Amino acid sequence: MYKRGDLNHVSRTLRVLDELRGFRRGRLLSEIASQLGASERTIRRDVADLRSAGFEIESLTIGGRAAARLVEKTYSNIAITRRERYTLLAIGSLFDVLRGTPLWEDVRSLQAKLAQRMSPEEREEHATFGERFAYVPDGGTKAYDGKEDVLDALLTGVLSRRTVRFAYRDARGRVRKGRIAPYTMVLYKHGLYVIGSRVRDPSEQAEKTEQADKAVDKAVDKAVDKADKVVATTAATAAAIDNPAAAAANASVAGANPGAASAPIADKASKTPTEPIVPIVVYAVERFTEAEALRNTPFAVPAGFKIADVLNGAFGIHVATDTPLQRVVIEFSAAKAPFVRARIWHPTQTFEELVDGRVRLTFTCANLIPVVSWVLEWGPHAKALEPPQLVADVIAELDAARRAYPPASPASPAAAPASLDPAAATIPAPSPASPEATTMSPTTASTDVPISAASIEPLTPTQADGPTKSASPAGP
Repeated sequence: MYKRGDLNHVSRTLRVLDELRGFRRGRLLSEIASQLGASERTIRRDVADLRSAGFEIESLTIGGRAAARLVEKTYSNIAITRRERYTLLAIGSLFDVLRGTPLWEDVRSLQAKLAQRMSPEEREEHATFGERFAYVPDGGTKAYDGKEDVLDALLTGVLSRRTVRFAYRDARGRVRKGRIAPYTMVLYKHGLYVIGSRVRDPSEQAEKTEQADKAVDKAVDKAVDKADKVVATTAATAAAIDNPAAAAANASVAGANPGAASAPIADKASKTPTEPIVPIVVYAVERFTEAEALRNTPFAVPAGFKIADVLNGAFGIHVATDTPLQRVVIEFSAAKAPFVRARIWHPTQTFEELVDGRVRLTFTCANLIPVVSWVLEWGPHAKALEPPQLVADVIAELDAARRAYPPASPASPAAAPASLDPAAATIPAPSPASPEATTMSPTTASTDVPISAASIEPLTPTQADGPTKSASPAGP
């Protein structure tokens, strides 16, 4: 398995060649050495080997330091406008949340190669663009320290359609091992995810084949034993009555039964078909503990597979399943209505304007788990109306959160933000006998701990244009 800083000579030499491509003004040997985890002296030897292999590489200095330039026959001259350079830098800044990963390194390498095609004046101006665009990640970023080899293997699997052998630690800390056919890599909420399907490991298949063979052999042995007993009993009876004709019949039975019993042996090979790929699943990259892109193990993406179709009907990174689509209805307060209308939350969304400025959002999705967290983000400004399961899940989360805090002091009540229904003091639990409970009627009695509007802190100025951060979306 490829590991950074542990390349063999041929692999490292090819990487040196790749690191030189596209740098028409040359590149420092120290940069290449740092990139490959080798010494500058080793890179010099690799450059010499490339020259011996027929590549034209010039030695030069950049800023008084040793460098090399690959003389390529053609360079593609692409005219890039000032606005396009600014846009490329803006796009590159979005990948800062993946700093230290191969994806981030590739973006930096691309920007460095583009800089080679700029004039000194353009490069000087381009260096200032970093102060003219900023991307501020919301909700924190994931750490991928030490995951370089894992990401390399997963990217190789995605790009080359190769099966990846992996070890994965799930949310409960359990480590699972197996093989995956990685179809797509997804960036969601500043985190990387892989969407693919589990593939049957040949070793697992061989073990199952061996078990099947043993079961067949056992059945054959049992059948033969039974046939022998029948023959022995019949022969004894014939001998007892001294009947030669019966003895001859017994001999024919003894010759026929072994052949009949051995029939399953010829069928053993048909009991080991290649098992199909199992349903599509989502993996969080940071939870992989091992990954290796296997050679000579290509996989075929299912016919008609499109990532947009897979995610359609989902809300967030949760992949749509065979679960029937559900109609989701959420009502937002007049204070947040403008911000809700301003975004596309789901491809199937529709809005219904209410008389007092409130807005009702409707869409369809298969998985309610991320919707629950999203509703909670809005605090008192969002109320789930449909389906009943969503209402019950939101109330259960609110009740559990409220029980984690002491009762509010009546002497110093906290300031309450504007709610959907000013008359509502509590959010009742749904009752199967009361249909009104699914619409969170304030008049319905509740046996659970109520949620007091006075106990919810007001929004801060930074939260005034979107959902509160009382809960984070549930990731896979």
